[in-house]
Amino acid sequence: MNNGFGGCQLYQGEIFSIMNYFNTGDFYQPEVSTNPRVYYKQPKANLPEDAQGHANILGLSQTGEWLINKLIDKKFVIEVDHMSDKTFNTTLDILWEEKYPGVIASHTRILDMFEPEEEAWEQMDIPRMIKVMQLGGIVSPMLWETMDKHQYCVADYLSYMIELSEGGVPACGVLDKAEYQAYGGPYKVPTTWYNTNDDPSDDMILGIPYGSDVNGACMLPNFDEYGGVFAAVNYDDGSFGSLYEGVYDSSAASVLFQRQTTGNRTFDINGDRGVAHYGLIPDFLKRLESRPDIVDMDATFHSAEAYIRMLERVEKYSDAYPSRDAADWITVDTEYWH
Repeated sequence: MNNGFGGCQLYQGEIFSIMNYFNTGDFYQPEVSTNPRVYYKQPKANLPEDAQGHANILGLSQTGEWLINKLIDKKFVIEVDHMSDKTFNTTLDILWEEKYPGVIASHTRILDMFEPEEEAWEQMDIPRMIKVMQLGGIVSPMLWETMDKHQYCVADYLSYMIELSEGGVPACGVLDKAEYQAYGGPYKVPTTWYNTNDDPSDDMILGIPYGSDVNGACMLPNFDEYGGVFAAVNYDDGSFGSLYEGVYDSSAASVLFQRQTTGNRTFDINGDRGVAHYGLIPDFLKRLESRPDIVDMDATFHSAEAYIRMLERVEKYSDAYPSRDAADWITVDTEYWH
């Protein structure tokens, strides 16, 4: 909902606009989006019919700017999902000015991965994703979008940022992959200070969490909608025990997986119920493993370490950490919101 701190992203037709009315006394107030990736249109909006997409007219309020700065002072991790484009952009500007690493998009989608007919609304896109990761933050796609290469997209850009940083000198490069350039690009990718300083303990690593957003509005995934793209899981040949080297060891009986049973019901990730509950997340990951060209399993299983490192950067944050020298922080010209 919109609130005294700022505007929220528009989505899901009229229902959230009505909820916003009951919460604030106003319906959503849309305007024509300036983001070329946004094709969502708010129903009954009094805007030109040929407008490509709609965005929330509300951005970060003065109280919201005070809040973001106060969260930085108190070393909170700041969540940017569900912010309107304007709210997100101003928040990102504040984070950049302060060089604050405590930022996460915990259950996001990458706008550049959507086709126009999918009518994507205000969310994360590649230029802002790059900025969040450069600051030392975390970008975590939804489980559904992980199955559609959104996680793979984040992994490609993060691994390239890390690779660029290996020289120890601030620089930028171009990840020239046409599949990520439907709405612009190629996008310049900068190094991150955390990987060009002399301390390897705070380096960015290739670790990308996932978010389910299962809170009543979003369902867990079902592979039936993907037409056999992912191979079925074999529960009977012993291979399930070796889901990931060093995490699940097939020689240890304590980690061998069978179909999960509750009462008289047995669940199977190959069945038409998909991920019926959280207990099937290992089964889900095993099935994703069959397509390394769609899901980067290394990035998934290093996500806990990546998150811990982000928290450690926040704990160390001070006037002297990280560097405030502008030469250490490359600003690239694909920051379209400026």
